[in-house]
Amino acid sequence: MIKQLEHYEDYAKYTQQLRRSSLTKRIVNDVKVTDHHGLLITDKIPTELPKKEALIYKMIAGRLLEAVSEVCIKETQKITVEAGHKNYEIKGCTIQSAGWRAVNGSFSEMEKEDEVPQEIPELQKGDTLKIMDNKILSKTTQPLALYTEATLLSAMESAGKDLEDENQRQLLKDTGIGTPATRAATIETLLKRNYIKRQKKNIVPTEKGLKVFEWVKDRKIADVALTGEWEASLNEIEEGKRPPEEFLQAMKDYTQKITEDFLAMEIEGIASPTLVCPVCKKQSVRLYEKVAKCTEDDCQWLFFRNVCGKQVSDQAVMALLANGKTMLLKGLKSKAGKSFDAFLVLQEDGSTAFEFPPLSNNKKGKIKRK
Repeated sequence: MIKQLEHYEDYAKYTQQLRRSSLTKRIVNDVKVTDHHGLLITDKIPTELPKKEALIYKMIAGRLLEAVSEVCIKETQKITVEAGHKNYEIKGCTIQSAGWRAVNGSFSEMEKEDEVPQEIPELQKGDTLKIMDNKILSKTTQPLALYTEATLLSAMESAGKDLEDENQRQLLKDTGIGTPATRAATIETLLKRNYIKRQKKNIVPTEKGLKVFEWVKDRKIADVALTGEWEASLNEIEEGKRPPEEFLQAMKDYTQKITEDFLAMEIEGIASPTLVCPVCKKQSVRLYEKVAKCTEDDCQWLFFRNVCGKQVSDQAVMALLANGKTMLLKGLKSKAGKSFDAFLVLQEDGSTAFEFPPLSNNKKGKIKRK
C-alpha cells in the first residue's frame, strides 16, 4: 500500500524517502485491537475524485504515512533570567528530526503547547543581558469559548483526565465518553431531542437542556467518574477477577434505582394563574413541551403545540388563551408543502382555527383545524 503512494502526487516524494528507511512497527499491536479497525487505503490510487472525497483520501493516506514514520525528535530549551529581582522564563525548541511531522508539516500541536520551533542564542550561566525595552501590559482573562462540534467531540474523547482516582483516570485515558463510533451519534441524538441546538458554528444548550442539567448535575449518572468505575469493573471481568453476572446485576439494580428516582421527581410545566381553560373556565392550564393541557380530571382540553410543522411558543399559547387569538404565526407549512402565515383563534368549543391576515382586497378567511 505504501509503495503505491509513490504514484500519489501529494505524498510521492515523502514516500520515496520513507521506503529507503525502516518503517516503524509501533502501530502493529494485536493486543490493542478491540472493536474498531483503522481506515487504510488500498493499492488503487484514485485519479479523479470530487474535492471532498479527495480530501478524505488524503487524510487517510497521510495518517497511514504518519503512523509508520519515525518519532519526531525535538530539543527544548528553557532559560531563566533575572531582572529587577524577578525571574522570567524564555522557552525555545529546535527540531532535530521531524519524523512523522514531516508528512504534512504538523506543528499545530506544538503551538498549543507553547513549543513553537525557535532557536535561542547560546548562553552561559551568569551571562549579563542588556534590556532593550520593557512594557507593562494590562490583560484580562477570557471566558471559555463555546463548544463547536469538533471541540465537543474532543472533550468527550478526553473526559476523565481530571479524575482524582489514578486507576480510573488511566482507564479513561484511551476511552473518554463513548467511542469514536458513538460520540457523533450521541450529539445528534441530543440535537434531535432538543437538549442542545446549533448557534452558527457553536453548540449551546436549550432551555429544556438546562432544566435537565439542573435535575441531574448533582447525581452520579452525570459524573464521568461513574464511567471510570464501569471501565474498572469491565477490566476486572476481562482479567477474570470479577464474575460478569455480578456486574450485570449491579447495573440492573442501578438502572432500576435511577429510573425510580427520576419518575418520583416533580417535573412541573409552566403554570400561570392567567391561563384559563377555554372549556372548564378554570385557571388550570399548564404548558408542556409538546402540549398545553388542562389539569382538571374532568376536563379533556388539550392543545398540541406543533401546528403545521411549527412549534407554537409559550407567548403565543398564552395570547391564545388570554385573548382568544395568537400573534401572526409565520412559516407554517400546508399539506402540499406550501408556506403560509396565519393567526390561531379559539372557537367556542375550545378547538382552534386559522385566521388569515387581510389580503389586498381586505378579505378574511377562517379554516378550522382538524
